[in-house]
Amino acid sequence: MSDCEWIQYLHSVGLLKASFRPPEDICAVRTLWRHRGSLLQMAAEHTQHMQKSLTLMNLQIHHVLSDITGASGLAILDTILAGNRDPMCLAHLCNIRVKSPRETVAQALVGDYRPEHLFTLKLSLDGYRYCQKLIAELDDEIARLMHTLPNAVEHPSPMPKRTKRTAYQRMGNDPSFDLRSELYRIAGVDLNGMVRRFSQPEVGIIRVVRRRSAMELFTLGIDLGKTTFHSVGMNQRGEVVVRKRFTRTQLLHFTANLKVELIGMEACGGSHFLGRALLREIPLS
Repeated sequence: MSDCEWIQYLHSVGLLKASFRPPEDICAVRTLWRHRGSLLQMAAEHTQHMQKSLTLMNLQIHHVLSDITGASGLAILDTILAGNRDPMCLAHLCNIRVKSPRETVAQALVGDYRPEHLFTLKLSLDGYRYCQKLIAELDDEIARLMHTLPNAVEHPSPMPKRTKRTAYQRMGNDPSFDLRSELYRIAGVDLNGMVRRFSQPEVGIIRVVRRRSAMELFTLGIDLGKTTFHSVGMNQRGEVVVRKRFTRTQLLHFTANLKVELIGMEACGGSHFLGRALLREIPLS
């Protein structure tokens, strides 16, 4: 008997469970999110190519600028490619927030400007900007699709205050639209309060179960480890109500009697096993 025949027989006698298939609107958003992650990787590769071209020309700009794709770095690169190689002139293009002295920046910009490396630098810079253009178009489409998703509750409560002690700072790869507000409207809980970098594709949502009462909403975030698992549970208002560390067995026992509506964890090899185990331990209601 072939494998396909055996699988078909198991399915006919009810020994196979159907795979989880998200709704069509969720699948559309997920597809765009995954493509956005691929574009971010492509942009990162172009950034690495720019850094390699600069290093081959003995331009140690990465020692004085933390990000060559920032406002100061791009201004310097554009001026270099335009033909201006004066170190002091390039150093004065830095933003006022750059803490390195301008003399130190000028010393890092003294190098051997070879034509072939300048050409590869130009190609890499053009590729990086093209990826950013595609990401901006994707953000507009993702925002449009997410806006069509229904609300978690009929009358959502106001956005809760952030639980982080430090001030919120938008990261360079974050979407151009207000992702936190959209996630709060769709899920009914402040996901960004639990996971700072939820905008990145490596964070997966295991389950969202919307109950009749919005006050029953409960969110659990799990930080996966080799032997221990750190978990943080939050209520609908974004307040931390539980913060514990478990072994794998302790975590399964803890979640067995837990009324939870959403579990979030990073997507990796171990998360697939743990996700299936949690789906068995936590009853649907």
